[in-house]
Amino acid sequence: MLRACLYFFFTLCSYFVLRPIRDAMGVAAGVSQLPWLFTATLGVMLLANPVYSALVARYPVRRFIGITYLFFAGNLALNTTGQGYPKVSASYTSPGDRVEQATDGRIAYTKYSRNRWSARGTTSRTDWLEVDFGALRRIGRIELHFVADGAGLAAPRGVTVQYWNGHNWLPARVRRRLPDQPEGSAVNTLWIEPVEASKVRVVLEHARPATTAVTELLIWEEGP
Repeated sequence: MLRACLYFFFTLCSYFVLRPIRDAMGVAAGVSQLPWLFTATLGVMLLANPVYSALVARYPVRRFIGITYLFFAGNLALNTTGQGYPKVSASYTSPGDRVEQATDGRIAYTKYSRNRWSARGTTSRTDWLEVDFGALRRIGRIELHFVADGAGLAAPRGVTVQYWNGHNWLPARVRRRLPDQPEGSAVNTLWIEPVEASKVRVVLEHARPATTAVTELLIWEEGP
């Protein structure tokens, strides 16, 4: 009974964590696009549900649910509590923001659902966000969600990636960027030559006079 209650609680909890992300994506795309967004969501779910049901019927439920959770929990930087590892830090954090919110699993582009790290007030040309995994991890893809509020916060001019080899910070080779130039209120993906490291940094060159703000940093082992 206790396990069932906890399962139900965390299922609802995850739903309410995802709701702000869904709402932010809808607002970023434009209110006029909301009907299409809801229609597309319905269509995808109608197609996915029979496939998911068939897989659940074919494989043991306990095993399949575990595999499903591992698939969606692949973000190596995720830390919803801000305690322990992975541990996020920054070269500078605005007094009004929290660096822990850059890896808490919440994406919020609007001022009405503020959740971010920013370098507002920094005097440096560049600042960095760092994730310490506490152990070696294989890294191949990084996603950044930048905040652009038109009031001093904007996507950076450039982004580079560094990894810790145990002695020094080394530059990671970026194989591909999407989009080519950083954009605000959108996902920015960097595919790097896979490396094994215990720490990773993204170095952000501010688009002066604005400074950079990140609502979420995601790090993946590898991916499409």
